[in-house]
Amino acid sequence: MSAGLSNLNLTLYKYVILCDDESSVLARVLQHYSKAFWEKLSEEAKEKKHYHIKRFVDVVSKVDDPDWKADKDLLPQLLFHLLFYEKPEEAREPARPIITSFDPEKGSENWHLGPKSLKDVQIKEWHNSWYQPFRHDIIGNTLSADLIDYLTRDPQRLGTQRRVDLHLLSFNWHYSEVKAARNRDLNSGAFPRGTNRSDGRWRGIP
Repeated sequence: MSAGLSNLNLTLYKYVILCDDESSVLARVLQHYSKAFWEKLSEEAKEKKHYHIKRFVDVVSKVDDPDWKADKDLLPQLLFHLLFYEKPEEAREPARPIITSFDPEKGSENWHLGPKSLKDVQIKEWHNSWYQPFRHDIIGNTLSADLIDYLTRDPQRLGTQRRVDLHLLSFNWHYSEVKAARNRDLNSGAFPRGTNRSDGRWRGIP
């Protein structure tokens, strides 16, 4: 996408791709897997360690709207919600205006999780029970799932251990610290070149 693409248009593309089953194959695929996702979410909500999920599952389970079903609509909405609320300050608004169609005559609508029939109090309850800042951080910010993936992918290509290589990190730290200390000593004249305080050698540091 071009650098000049506005946030409004970018949001429209995200919505159409993830939620518009008439225009997007991906949206239809997500709807298909929404049932399995909802069943798994409901199952995990029964475990005490997933109490934050239970709160959301309880809220969703209360819905009685013939035009909205968790088996079909939940997964696409949650993925869009994840991308729609990228910044913590945006999360203060449980419903936000967006354009959901390329047809200019349709205008904008206030988008929120759940069926369109929800009242303001319910909209806030849905949003607050699901929104977790860390989850959004993992997808597109500091923790970034893409960066986490590098920890496995890149070491495999380099032939190192498929985890954080502490030896490599120690070597880098040792190199920078010792070289800096050596340069300070040499500049001060305290030690002749090629020696250090402990054993008379600089351990291979050039």
